[in-house]
Amino acid sequence: MGPVVRQLLETTGINLGQGGGIRKLMQLQEHFKEYRIVVYSGLNCDAIYFGGQVESENRINILYDELRNVIGK
Repeated sequence: MGPVVRQLLETTGINLGQGGGIRKLMQLQEHFKEYRIVVYSGLNCDAIYFGGQVESENRINILYDELRNVIGK
């Protein structure tokens, strides 16, 4: 997990110790309402795992690491 994602999780108190999921992504999106959180399931930009329902030009882009079942950067 990258340092930026680690800091986001510490700020929100969200624990990904046993993996992530849509519910935890929604919690993260709720905390960062001024950003649209987009999680890609691969390096292909068309493969979106989660797209926050926020109208904002500011984004947090995260790459989902399927092998470790955690969200990482």
